[in-house]
Amino acid sequence: MNRFSRLASAILLLAAASACSKAQARIPGPVTALEMPPPPARVLIPVVLNAPVEPEPVEAEPEPATPPPARPRSAPAASRPAAETTPPATVESPPQPVLQTTADAGAIEGRILASLSEAQQNLNRVRPGDLNASARAQYDSAIGFIRIANGALKVKNYMYAEQLASKAATIAAQLVKG
Repeated sequence: MNRFSRLASAILLLAAASACSKAQARIPGPVTALEMPPPPARVLIPVVLNAPVEPEPVEAEPEPATPPPARPRSAPAASRPAAETTPPATVESPPQPVLQTTADAGAIEGRILASLSEAQQNLNRVRPGDLNASARAQYDSAIGFIRIANGALKVKNYMYAEQLASKAATIAAQLVKG
């Protein structure tokens, strides 16, 4: 067995020596730098501030040389002929942004204030010193919701104020139960 182990070690030694003699470090060739293309030419567009805006020409029907006689406004609508119900062609201005508000803002504000006062009453019944850390965090968030909702009411953001008031009332009701 001794002879076999010597033979095996000799074969391994020869294999390792022959593998090492063939291995050579490869050096990468010279690196060529990439050339950057020139930047594109700048295009300067002149800006004119406060320039009058010319309306686009609108093709309208030619108006008659004499304007039709003015009708009194007190005349009933039924006495007017059907042929004159079409309005004359006019140049329309671009649509202006319209702030849409609710039909009854007072009712919504009343609901929000009622919800906020209910939440504040429930929070007044809770003693913050007796709450654990999680409940104390909920108490603090309810107070924050009430404060932010009051700020949203001042700027008439009813949708946001209503969401915050609802959250505060829900948290306060849960704190009273627990």
